Amino acid sequence: MKTGRELPKYRGEKLNSLTFQCLEGQLVYKAIELKVFNFTEEEIQAEELAKQLNLNPRNLELFLKALVSMDYLTYKSGFFANTDETNYFLNEKSSMYIGENILYWRDMTSLENLEDLLVNGGDIDQANKDNGSDFFDFRSMGLGARNSMYLGRVQGFLSNIDKLFDEKDEINILDLGCGSGVLSIEIVKNFANAKATLVDQEQVINMTREVVIENQVADKITLVSGDFNSIKLEGKYDLIIASGILDFVKDIDQVCQNMYNALKDDGYLYIDTHKLDDNFTGPKNFILGWLSANLNGLDILKPESVILGSLTKNNFKLVDIENNSNIIFEKANKND
Repeated sequence: MKTGRELPKYRGEKLNSLTFQCLEGQLVYKAIELKVFNFTEEEIQAEELAKQLNLNPRNLELFLKALVSMDYLTYKSGFFANTDETNYFLNEKSSMYIGENILYWRDMTSLENLEDLLVNGGDIDQANKDNGSDFFDFRSMGLGARNSMYLGRVQGFLSNIDKLFDEKDEINILDLGCGSGVLSIEIVKNFANAKATLVDQEQVINMTREVVIENQVADKITLVSGDFNSIKLEGKYDLIIASGILDFVKDIDQVCQNMYNALKDDGYLYIDTHKLDDNFTGPKNFILGWLSANLNGLDILKPESVILGSLTKNNFKLVDIENNSNIIFEKANKND
């Protein structure tokens, strides 16, 4: 029974905050779409910005003040401007702009048709055609992620590569399902004698080429258009990168066997999984991020235990690296 003398058993903050989390998302999405943060790099009044964007001055000012309340903008003496963090991540002029990635995942995770999907289900056959390759715009996914990868992931990866190879080592790299290719790009930028072969489907590899050229490493990288599920792996490699792809492969044992055969006896395999649990209930961000796709019928995800089990079965051994936030393997017979 409720009483004014005691607090309730649960405070309810998570539930009470849902509405405002949704509102904040809607406002930031619209600001990115309108490119507001490009115009607020320098101080500007709402009336002037309204002229440039062809918007209603009164309502634009209310919109901007809402962004101020959420610490995306500052407001002083009638002028609005980006905070330093907003300018860093949401101004298209910034080299760390991640607005396109935010909008990509907004669209990919949309549940606008949730009731229809709950009533009628998804088109399972169509969603899983070619292992779901037509379900996602992987080019936009990779392009949007190329900057967000630098929010700690690339740095942690390079830190561990430093522990495996010396600066002057000759390193032959194979990057399967490379996406933007930034992991391999950063290795060849930091290791003078490294070279890399990057593999992804045609729609993605054309985007990868743009990132390679942008980083001025085209002379050290070979780009290959192909499906990492079935491509024949030529040559022997010191390092194979399979970042975020083993969750989705058709035949996990076959892919692991192919990677084993393509790896030098003293080489390493780097993987990065989404850490999906056996019950498909966590981690939260991955479950929510893929919920729309799964409700629409996609059924290709694999728990991390299945991935690690296949690697062990195919004679890979986990490498013990201090403070290792990545998963790195070597051949089980490496030190035999």
